[in-house]
Amino acid sequence: EAAREYEEIVARQPRAIEGWNELAGVWVRAGEFDKAWGVFRRAAGAMPGETTPWLSWTHTMVRTGEVEAGVRVAREAASAFPESTEIIENLCLTLAFADGAGAQELVDLHKRLGGLMAQGSRRPAAVFTNSRDPNRPLKVAFWSTDFRFHACAFFLAGLLTRLDRSRVQVFCYALNAPDSVSQAFAGLGVYRELRRGPEEEVAR
Repeated sequence: EAAREYEEIVARQPRAIEGWNELAGVWVRAGEFDKAWGVFRRAAGAMPGETTPWLSWTHTMVRTGEVEAGVRVAREAASAFPESTEIIENLCLTLAFADGAGAQELVDLHKRLGGLMAQGSRRPAAVFTNSRDPNRPLKVAFWSTDFRFHACAFFLAGLLTRLDRSRVQVFCYALNAPDSVSQAFAGLGVYRELRRGPEEEVAR
């Protein structure tokens, strides 16, 4: 009965992703995954040129444990929207849950995502006057809302603890309220809290 009601809703508002999400959710809760994926396929057809059906589709697959299928959908979306930062980021995130994702593919995808984000930036590039000495440690800043008890923090901690401190100097700019996990990051480099500063001050 709920599915019939949602079918009427998406018929009236085919370009509203909320209705499609709810309709797919009905079939997920009923254990009818193939029907749910069919709903998202229809949503993508009803919303050509929009990324939201693909993102919802992939996220739902991952949440239900259908990770490999989610990777296939994320790859299909990346082929359809090769210039979309949302879609490429979605593929990067989905591959993080997948077994057997190749390290080089992950590196290439993240470089591609970085390039797309740089192209879309409206802020002019900063001019740096620091030393160009190639033998000095490279200063690298990590800016995040997740230097706290959060999945991203656990991924990042693994990276930061393994960096060669003779080659890299770490700066952590935290946009979150501190907790016990934050204290651990404070020991991995220069740790600065920037929760409420004005945007221009934070940029400086």
